[in-house]
Amino acid sequence: MEHDRPCERPYRPNPNATPVEFLNNRIVQRAKHGIAGVNGTTFAYAPSNGYVGADEFTVQVAYRQGNNTGKHFNVLVQ
Repeated sequence: MEHDRPCERPYRPNPNATPVEFLNNRIVQRAKHGIAGVNGTTFAYAPSNGYVGADEFTVQVAYRQGNNTGKHFNVLVQ
């Protein structure tokens, strides 16, 4: 990602795995050096103006994959 530019990425489940059904999501730990958000199956991050460095946030994603369910993952922005 470029300096002072927002980015967004879709969730990318393993294409060879059982299909994933996304139920809902939300940010449970906010980014310390920018703003993070989720919409549908895409998460986005925009750094604070002038910030350079790593940041992270936690997205809680409720999903179903076959008989398994999951809840969250961390996103590290470098």
